Amino acid sequence: MGGRAGFGACGANGSGGPGFVAGGAAIPASGSVLAPITTLVITQSSLGAALAVSWQRFVGTALGAVVGAIAASYFEPHALVFACSVLFLG
Repeated sequence: MGGRAGFGACGANGSGGPGFVAGGAAIPASGSVLAPITTLVITQSSLGAALAVSWQRFVGTALGAVVGAIAASYFEPHALVFACSVLFLG
């Protein structure tokens, strides 16, 4: 990188495999590490936006669990019950 501090994915571990260059130091990484890091970097525009979306997902999951539990305890398994539950939650 020519003395510049930076962060990027490349074959930095000497074997031609995936790795990171962070501030000029090579850090080897496997695919199991690269996938979650790539997902986080791409999907999160800022921490504030990520927290707001995370809160909305948490509330939606909790509401879905409650409605699902109520529907499962009062009704037989049927596609119409599922469709009504989805429409009720929006």
